[in-house]
Amino acid sequence: MTNQIAPSTNAPCPHYGQCGGCSLQHLDSTDYQAFKHHIIDRIVSRLGLTPSIIAPLITIGQGTRRRAELKVSVNKAVVNLGFYAPQSHDVVHISQCLICNTAIMDMLPAFHDCLNAFKKPSVIKSIQVTSLEHGIDMVIATQKPLKAHEKTLLATFGETHHCVRISQQHDALNYPDTFFDRNNATITIAGVTIDLPAGAFLQATATGQDAIISCVLNYLKDCRHIADLFSGCGTYSFALASQAISIEAFEVNEAMSLAAHNAATKHDLNHKIRTSTRDLFARPLKEHELNRFDAVVINPPRTGAQAQIKQLSSHQKIHAICMVSCNPSTFERDAKQLLSAGYKLTSVTPIDQFYWSNHLELVGLFIR
Repeated sequence: MTNQIAPSTNAPCPHYGQCGGCSLQHLDSTDYQAFKHHIIDRIVSRLGLTPSIIAPLITIGQGTRRRAELKVSVNKAVVNLGFYAPQSHDVVHISQCLICNTAIMDMLPAFHDCLNAFKKPSVIKSIQVTSLEHGIDMVIATQKPLKAHEKTLLATFGETHHCVRISQQHDALNYPDTFFDRNNATITIAGVTIDLPAGAFLQATATGQDAIISCVLNYLKDCRHIADLFSGCGTYSFALASQAISIEAFEVNEAMSLAAHNAATKHDLNHKIRTSTRDLFARPLKEHELNRFDAVVINPPRTGAQAQIKQLSSHQKIHAICMVSCNPSTFERDAKQLLSAGYKLTSVTPIDQFYWSNHLELVGLFIR
């Protein structure tokens, strides 16, 4: 039996209690802010540091999510399109989502109709939807390769509902296979237009991304030669290009690294930004490679970056490390290692871009 949250009259979403997302909707503003502050207060306390290093909480708010992964299930010929129920893989069909932006929500009813037109809609497991500058980018996870008539249905949907690209992903593919493309799946960062690969990582909200960039630029304002680790498509590299002399960007995903390289070439930034494809878990930058930098910005996945942090901890030349983390637990773990190696955490900024959830983004500055 599915474990469910008791519905609350204080929660504005009609799906609260059924949908597993937005578990903090029932809290009033004061209690909600206190909960988020408690996350970072507890980390700073356990690290033995003073609360004065905590910058004011930046709250992004509802209606801002530009990325969502919607689940699909079919039960007695009824197609459900939505999110998992609490502590379950049962899919709750949603009619609205208060955290997603309007571009995503506006296309959902028509996409549900499109799924209903499939002979076997259960072929689709989920869809990753990203709202970009020119429309919706979709990566559809499937049980098996889509058939021609299924691609036709989806392409027709794309033509009429402002999609910039539709791709499929299944076990036989290493990368998403794009079958509908308007060739304008782009984002612009610091005046640089980046052609995004299908399925590329982006911060959950554009406003959250801007807040993180602002922190990175402020924290590293006096640094000149910077390593951008887990660099994605160059979000921080292109922003830092306005104030640094050189940036080297390292990213495990070859398609994202290539996208950053192509954007740097297109905008004549190759003299300042260099990109490399590299698995920093298996091959972290070593001491002789770190010697050419005075600062690092590092934005690892939720698992953190233990191997790379170990190398940074033993290095003496890196003056500043700006760590961006979507997981307070691994932030604390990696911060503890840097502190024990002689770094000082001088400031940490909490950014609440995962609104109504128990997650929190952190941006910290470590100075040797």
